[in-house]
Amino acid sequence: MKIFVYLLEGFLTGCATVVPGVSGGSAAIAMGIYDRLILALAKPKSDLKFLLSCGAGGAAALLLLFPVAASIIEDCPAAVRIAVTAIIAASAVLQAIKTVKKGINASAICAFLCCAAVPALINAGMKCLFLSIGGTLYILAAGCLLSAALVLPGLSFTYMLYFLGMYVRTADALKTGDIAFLLPLGAGLALGSVACVMLAGKVIESHPKLFSYCSLGFLTGCLGDCIAELLTIC
Repeated sequence: MKIFVYLLEGFLTGCATVVPGVSGGSAAIAMGIYDRLILALAKPKSDLKFLLSCGAGGAAALLLLFPVAASIIEDCPAAVRIAVTAIIAASAVLQAIKTVKKGINASAICAFLCCAAVPALINAGMKCLFLSIGGTLYILAAGCLLSAALVLPGLSFTYMLYFLGMYVRTADALKTGDIAFLLPLGAGLALGSVACVMLAGKVIESHPKLFSYCSLGFLTGCLGDCIAELLTIC
């Protein structure tokens, strides 16, 4: 019976991950499984049944829903951009409400401002990286970057894919079995995720307030990027 519960929890987390702007990590927190999942990833043998069941549920959600979401993004880019902007705005407001309750100090403001600048730096940096190295190495680097959004709560993995212009391509690769694309992306995700999992628990536990302000800053930066792109569409 527990295995079915774990499968369902993984499936629901995967469903949240598929939607650009929605954080799978936040969904895991809402279901009360985030800490357990991070610990299981850090030490797989300690909770292997939970890890495998949850992972299988999440993988099923991604494989089933990812192509559908990608098709909608490809067919209605303007409508999707508006919807994603609305989701990011709502997420930022909710994150702000939770974060401000923890108090504000100089270090929190500094963390917020630094992380608010990250999306613009990522956008510029990844474009330069693509122009300089392109191909497989770029996909590997993108996978490492995406791993942070896959592991950390408050960050949306699929929004980052969308942000980097790789959402539709990833969905197509999953449908067609494009190993040349999926292999370096998966390798980057695996390498980055190992580092994120090792750090996530310690950082969240020792500096929860700063982490909340970092998440809020990142969401605010993403919202600014979304609004800027909306203005170019209009």
